[in-house]
Amino acid sequence: MPKIGVYDYPIISLDEAISYLKILKDNCGGDAKRETFSQEIVKKGGWFNMIVGSMNDYGLVETGGGRISIGSLGKRILFNINENDIREAKVEAAKRYRLFSELSERFPKGATLEQFQIYLRDVGNVDLEIVKKESSKVYKVYSDTSKYLISAEPSITIKGKGKEGQEAKIMPEGYIDVSLDGKSFLSFPLDDEGLEMLRPYFTESFLKFLKSRVKERLGQ
Repeated sequence: MPKIGVYDYPIISLDEAISYLKILKDNCGGDAKRETFSQEIVKKGGWFNMIVGSMNDYGLVETGGGRISIGSLGKRILFNINENDIREAKVEAAKRYRLFSELSERFPKGATLEQFQIYLRDVGNVDLEIVKKESSKVYKVYSDTSKYLISAEPSITIKGKGKEGQEAKIMPEGYIDVSLDGKSFLSFPLDDEGLEMLRPYFTESFLKFLKSRVKERLGQ
């Protein structure tokens, strides 16, 4: 696996790794020869090996004997019924990388690029030339995965004016959950596009209020 200073790092984000895991499940029945999986995800050679290595280090797959199969953590993400359990498994997967785990402790709200670079220099023993040359691509993977590394905050349940009695819950992992009947729910991303998708469920006045609470949660 690639390294920067004392740290291994994945070449793909957790979400991208999960997208490949779904291909393994849907196209290969959860277990395949390396050659077959390579064809399915259209990746070859060293790049393919690093992708599989990243998936393995995230705990999503198991490898050996020239085969790749869904690992126990991957099964928890793909097959769990409870959304909170799925998110907990994703957090566990993200933190399997020492660099990401340590950053989550040092920067519980997420590290900026500058903070990331300083951390690599001071803690990771990374030469300044390498920090300047290599850190941006590593930071991109960290940044794309950081939603699973942000320290847990209590969710905010906003009871309000759903058109059919729905409730909205702002989750710390970056989602808005809309309760449909007290048991099942839909999840929307915590951004403008996600809020726009809520229109079928809530009145304009409630959406305006919800947007203000989202901005408050995001510190905007």
